[in-house]
Amino acid sequence: MSVILFRHKLIFLVGLGLHLKSLAQKLPERFDLHEPHRLLIELTEYEHLHRIFRMCNTHVARYIRNANVPEAVRNKMRSLVCVRHDSWDETLQAIQVEGGKAGAGNVF
Repeated sequence: MSVILFRHKLIFLVGLGLHLKSLAQKLPERFDLHEPHRLLIELTEYEHLHRIFRMCNTHVARYIRNANVPEAVRNKMRSLVCVRHDSWDETLQAIQVEGGKAGAGNVF
């Protein structure tokens, strides 16, 4: 599954994280593949989403590499592939402005 973040779908993603967390609560005790000392039921909704993003990083990297935007805009796009970003909204706005039509239509 390839996950591309669109700003207007952030609510969906938080909901997805909450759904994954609720599913993990129903499972028998299972350890996390990325942090084997932690149980899945201990993960937050954001940590569940981080696992999905980690798995599809190759797809996101390919999408960014093929985007028809200047390299500086690609670098900003790459900076968004993280768990926490201190200037998320400002970076999205810069991608939309500096990336022209492609940046405005293909923002994470």
